[in-house]
Amino acid sequence: MQQSHFKSVDIYRNSSILEQILKKEIFVESKVQQQYLAIHSQLNIGDIILVTGSKKPSKWLVNAQKLYYKKAQSSHVMIHIGDGVIIHATTVKGVHFSPLLEELNDCETTWRVLRNKSLADIDENNLLRSSLKFFNQKYNIKFLEVPEEGADINNTESSFCSELASKFFESLDIRIADHLERKVFPCNFDQFFDSISSNSDWIDVTEIYKEIITLPCQDEYLISCKAAIAHMSLMLMKRQYLAPWREFSYSFIADFAKQTGNQQLSKLSDEMRDKLKNRELDMWFDKDKNFGQQEPPSEKELSDSLSKFMGLYDVAGESLNEIFDLAKKKK
Repeated sequence: MQQSHFKSVDIYRNSSILEQILKKEIFVESKVQQQYLAIHSQLNIGDIILVTGSKKPSKWLVNAQKLYYKKAQSSHVMIHIGDGVIIHATTVKGVHFSPLLEELNDCETTWRVLRNKSLADIDENNLLRSSLKFFNQKYNIKFLEVPEEGADINNTESSFCSELASKFFESLDIRIADHLERKVFPCNFDQFFDSISSNSDWIDVTEIYKEIITLPCQDEYLISCKAAIAHMSLMLMKRQYLAPWREFSYSFIADFAKQTGNQQLSKLSDEMRDKLKNRELDMWFDKDKNFGQQEPPSEKELSDSLSKFMGLYDVAGESLNEIFDLAKKKK
C-alpha cells in the first residue's frame, strides 16, 4: 500500500498536502476522514484511468480509433498521482491536475483503471517526480495528425492525453509496448486492458477505484482536494515562470566571471549550476540548469515569463472563487 504521496519532492516536505488538509477537521465526522484516507492508501501513483467523455467529440475520437483497435472505447487517459488527484492533458488547460472524483462524475460510467506491475518496484518519490514532470505543458493538438516522413515525434513541450501517459512510463524506463513509439492512443491502453492475463504487465484495479464515488461528504472532499491542487499548481507555475529570470541572472554572473577571470565568481557559478542540476524535481521546462552553456533568454522570453508570473495572482483568485463556490453549495 502507498501512503502520503506528495512527499519531499522539491515543494513538498514531510507529508501529503491533501492528507494534512483532510486532517484539519474540514469534515465534521472523523470517520469520514478515515474512509477517504483508507481508500487513498489503495490508489497507487501511476494508475491509468481510461474514460469515455459524454460529449460528441469524445464519441468521434472513439470511433476514429477503431481503425487501430476494433474494441476501442476510451477517449481520454488520466494518470493518478496520489491522494485522489490525477494529472491529464485537455484542450483548454493543457497538462494539469484535477480531482479524480470530479472527473469520474463527468464521464460515462464505463471507465476502467489499469495498474502496471512494474511500478511496484519503483520508489514512490521517483514515481511522483515522473508524474509531475510534464505539468503545465500545452495540449498537443497535432497529435492525431500523421507526421511527415522523417519528422521527430518526440514532443517536448506539449502532450496529448495518452501521449502524456506514454511519457510518464518512458521517464521511468518502462516501455509499455515494443512496437509503439510516442504515438500511443487511448485505444492502445484499451488493448492493454482487454489483454490482461496472469502473464501480462497490467492488472485491473477498477473495483478499488469504484469505492471513491460511493463515499459521503463529497463536496467537503472536493473543497479539500481543490485547495491542495491549487497549492501544487501555483508552486510549480511559479518555478516555471521564474526559470528564465534565474537563467538570465546566473548567465550574467557566469559571463562576468569569464570576462574578468574572477575565480571566486566562477566557482560560485559552477556551484549554482550544480545545485540546479541536482534539484530533486526535474521539470520539462528546466533550462536554467544549463545557464552559461547556451544563449540566455531573450527580452521577449523574459517579458512573457514575467507577465505569466504576475498573472498567477489571477490564477490564485480563480482557484479561491471555485473553492468558495463549492463551500457555498455545501451550505
